[in-house]
Amino acid sequence: MTDLADTLVYLLFWIVPILLALILHTYLSHHREQPRTLGSLLAGNGLVFLFFAALLALAGESYFRFGADFTDSYGLSRVTTRWNERHYQANNWNFRDTEDYQLAIRPGMRRISFLGDSFTAGHGVENPEDRFPNRLRKRLPGVEVHILARYSANTGEYIQLLEEARKTGYQVDLVVMAYCLNDLGDLYPPWTETMNRMNQNYRHANLLVEKSYLASFLVNRLAGLVNPMVRNYFGLLREAYATETWDAQKQRLLQVQTLVESAGGQLLVVTFPFLHQPLDDRYPFAQVHAQLGQFWKDHQVRHLDLWDTYRPYPPEDLVVNAYDAHPNPFAHALAGDALEPLLREMLNQQQDPITPGSLQFPRPSESSIPGDAGSSDASVHQPPLDHPAQSVSSEAADRDQPYRDEE
Repeated sequence: MTDLADTLVYLLFWIVPILLALILHTYLSHHREQPRTLGSLLAGNGLVFLFFAALLALAGESYFRFGADFTDSYGLSRVTTRWNERHYQANNWNFRDTEDYQLAIRPGMRRISFLGDSFTAGHGVENPEDRFPNRLRKRLPGVEVHILARYSANTGEYIQLLEEARKTGYQVDLVVMAYCLNDLGDLYPPWTETMNRMNQNYRHANLLVEKSYLASFLVNRLAGLVNPMVRNYFGLLREAYATETWDAQKQRLLQVQTLVESAGGQLLVVTFPFLHQPLDDRYPFAQVHAQLGQFWKDHQVRHLDLWDTYRPYPPEDLVVNAYDAHPNPFAHALAGDALEPLLREMLNQQQDPITPGSLQFPRPSESSIPGDAGSSDASVHQPPLDHPAQSVSSEAADRDQPYRDEE
């Protein structure tokens, strides 16, 4: 519900141009018959400039307040908050999905549980059915797909979920961990300090930034362009993988593997690259991908690196918009296409799900809409809003044999 301060701020955007119009009219009427001097010309032109600037601000505030419907990478702007209110539909376990979940696997069914953050939750993707787990649900009849993804989740939170598997009755079958390269950020103090300071700066902003959709958007965009804390986001993450933080992260990843396998499940890891820049030879996280690939190979865990999948495409074809570097429906479709054959193979390897450990999640509250940050900000061009994402989607060859590869 709109509060009084919110209404007053919007009224201010109307009052200012009206007052400037009255002042400009009075000034021009008073100086119409007087000789023009340099001072009067400067004053008159200054008033004209301020009037049109106020009109432009009113138009911008009205657009961002009533018309804009997109997200930003950090999820701090009011436009993003309203996007979540419009498009984030929580199920019975407070995860974003159109289907409710249950603890036990239904008789005769298999289960795929996706662990992920805002990439998997579909930050910026209006229709949850456009996300790669939902696409795979349609292609794999006879398989329950649970999307256990939350904004800003990290490896430590996945461990917490899986540890609950020992205490309650959630059945584990095939677990897919969607890994983003910032999933170790909470272990690296310089990165956590940067993110905390950025969030604190926003929370302690003035009333105009808090209540104006235009000011909120502009402040966040300016921070992404000039704030050294935000600009150093990627550099800090690269540093983390070159320090003892990576050793600590490896222990957490091993813990995920142990928890899944001890519960009778199989683990598949899919790694997402950062999508805000070209994924060619200039991509600065190549070494990080190599580290992750070697780690999973050494520990005999199936691993899909989406860097190769996304490499042929420019950033503007993969991100949800120019202000948000999360994957768009086209990128989700590509991920689903790449994952499907691996999932079918792994489902065939273990035909009967083993009764596993358990997992329990909080019930949703009426106002529980996530609003925390996703991945880093992007500086790319606006992609087409009607990108033909469906064109890359492959269909199962034989719906009567849901786990058979195409022959």
